[in-house]
Amino acid sequence: MGLGDEDVRKVRPDIVYASISGFGQDGPYRNRAAYDTVIQAMSGFMSLTGPDEHTFIKAGPSISDIFAGNLTALCIAMAMVRRERTGEGIYIDSMMFDLFTGLMEQAIAVYVDEGMIRRPIGNRHPANCIAEPVKCKDAEFILQMFGDEMHRRFFAAVGMPDLAQDERFCSGSKRVENRDVLINEYVNPALQKYTMAELRTILDNAKIPYGEINTIEKLVEDPQFQYRKCMIPITDSKNGTFQIYGSPFKFSAFDMPKETFGSQPGEYTFPVLRELLGMSDEEIVSLYADMGVDIHPEEAKEDEKS
Repeated sequence: MGLGDEDVRKVRPDIVYASISGFGQDGPYRNRAAYDTVIQAMSGFMSLTGPDEHTFIKAGPSISDIFAGNLTALCIAMAMVRRERTGEGIYIDSMMFDLFTGLMEQAIAVYVDEGMIRRPIGNRHPANCIAEPVKCKDAEFILQMFGDEMHRRFFAAVGMPDLAQDERFCSGSKRVENRDVLINEYVNPALQKYTMAELRTILDNAKIPYGEINTIEKLVEDPQFQYRKCMIPITDSKNGTFQIYGSPFKFSAFDMPKETFGSQPGEYTFPVLRELLGMSDEEIVSLYADMGVDIHPEEAKEDEKS
């Protein structure tokens, strides 16, 4: 398209230019295409995700797409700060493969340095216990604890204070070694005395991290989700009004839009070219003609009214 970094830099030398691709602009895979699941597979992510060591599963959301977009946006912000200080532009070669293999840092390190090969272990943590799904009287939820002190508070809160001195469970390595005994013979039976409502108070008071395993329909009714106003209405000229997930970020200096609008492809092209760029109708028609599109300003005005 003639809009690569080198082409644009001739017009704007201090441009901050970022490109996101599957495998970057160099290397043996530079011409390969990629989608989210391809990256989840090739990065090693799927080899750590699954119910057991023989079954590899991708994550549900398209997380490598989202992760690459978010980190690239951070890189752009950093580059803009740099340009403010130095006056220099920069090119950012952002690749999904590299960014996602970065998530595997610990698993890669323990293999390269120690020869240890990680495999899926379901919802358990590879180096810590208690950190997995547990069951109370009326729900299954996640407990996630680290360190002896936090385990001591938990044992005391659910009526098992002596477990903190039990040699099988008195340290992190011991708890992992005796994980099945700890969870199946002590934790789950102790939790069966309580409802989830009762445990929320107990665990909050003891400052123990926990999380109910929400399905989507439960999530959208969750008090925190609703309080943060995660969903916002969208009005679209073709599809009417519906809701989408809004911005997860909250800023102290201004509010994010509480509602916004969608648009069809090209719906606001003419107003942008006219009002923001100051182009005449003749210039706009000529621009479209260069792209092989025959359009008349009168037609565009009617589209804008509708």
